[in-house]
Amino acid sequence: MVKGSISSWNQKYQNLMIVSILILNCLAGSYSCQEPDSLKPPTGIEGNILYHGIWPDSIQAAALVVLKGLDEANLGDLIVDYSNPDYPGTQNSEYFFQLEPGVYFLAAVGLEMDPGLFFTQIDSVLASDNLPLVILDKTPPFQSVFRIRAGLLENADQVINF
Repeated sequence: MVKGSISSWNQKYQNLMIVSILILNCLAGSYSCQEPDSLKPPTGIEGNILYHGIWPDSIQAAALVVLKGLDEANLGDLIVDYSNPDYPGTQNSEYFFQLEPGVYFLAAVGLEMDPGLFFTQIDSVLASDNLPLVILDKTPPFQSVFRIRAGLLENADQVINF
């Protein structure tokens, strides 16, 4: 009888050890899954772009640009970022700009040159006196101010009218 009770005790001891190890692994795993301090929510503007009307023949693509000021004569110096270009016939698309906290303006522009050339040579194009850009009518208007706060992602749909 002693032999049977010892092997039964060994089996119970082994089961208890296995369960204990599983519990410790689960606790250790949950402890290591805490939210890291280095990840922060994105700061910026996102939304949908809706196109209304017929695209003019002179416009080879359209894009949104983020500006840090409102001087149309020096538009190239004020561009902070730009969206992916949309091509004639596009009816809607999405955009996202990750920005530092601050005050910005969002303009809709039509590109009067091939977008591939424009974006591959953007530094020289922006430095030229005659930008191949046309400011397009959009809602909310070009003069709308976007105040971007740290850790906040503002949703601002845009309607571009041709």
